[in-house]
Amino acid sequence: MDYPLFRKNSIGNSVYKIISDNQFIEKQRIGKNVLEHEVEAKQYPEMLLIQDMIECKANTFYEITESDYETF
Repeated sequence: MDYPLFRKNSIGNSVYKIISDNQFIEKQRIGKNVLEHEVEAKQYPEMLLIQDMIECKANTFYEITESDYETF
């Protein structure tokens, strides 16, 4: 798999930069602010979340471009 991968959630308030099988950066819009979180998956549910993002599972995550991620 070639990283990074970029995803957006179906609600549209978060975008993700998937760095590896166990690490991602989330940009989350809350009101007028955008918060950035770096997550390293150490527990199984976090690992499953990353796999769901990679696979764009169940219409919950959608593929976006790096440009979309940067301009979020």
